[in-house]
Amino acid sequence: MDKFCGSYSFLLIKMMKDVGLYEAAIFAELLNRHEIFFQEKRLEDSWFYMTADELEDRTGIKKKKQDSCIDTLINLGFIQKKVEGYPLRRWIKFNEMKCRELGLNDFKK
Repeated sequence: MDKFCGSYSFLLIKMMKDVGLYEAAIFAELLNRHEIFFQEKRLEDSWFYMTADELEDRTGIKKKKQDSCIDTLINLGFIQKKVEGYPLRRWIKFNEMKCRELGLNDFKK
């Protein structure tokens, strides 16, 4: 786990208990990717992408399980998702208000 998510270990532990282990792992990795895109000034209106292969490399979670976890995070209001581009990419955008409720007060756009 990268330094960024390590600083939110309290949040991730709570999320593991409340939402699920896999969902928390994916959420953490998406936070890391968001931070990278932010630092590199690559966010597109707060959207960033992460392929299923990249997410599997980072978490060990297969695409089918990723899809179900991402659907859970969408249904709970944590993220939005769109699939577009060529090649197709899974774009993610965090719901900033929902993330602030979790304690992500320094959330970056």
